[in-house]
Amino acid sequence: MDKDIHKAVNALRTALQPGHSGSVMVVLDGIGALSVQDGVVSTGPCQADCTLTASTQTFRALLLGTLSPERAYLTGALRIDGSFAAAMTFGRHLT
Repeated sequence: MDKDIHKAVNALRTALQPGHSGSVMVVLDGIGALSVQDGVVSTGPCQADCTLTASTQTFRALLLGTLSPERAYLTGALRIDGSFAAAMTFGRHLT
């Protein structure tokens, strides 16, 4: 499981464009949590403006751009707790 969370961290670091501010926690079902605070990605939970929860398949599709954050949310594949504005800002900073 540790290997999977580190793969997810590296994938997010690659996909995240410079300039993201604020804090987001990404919870991957069965894997664990990632934290993004002012553009810095790390493992583990954090006090965040919003929490995004998804499967690893959904997370991968979001990072690859084959699934939009809006579609993921509307179909129930992505759950957002907290600030929707923070979630939208985070989504705009993914490549």
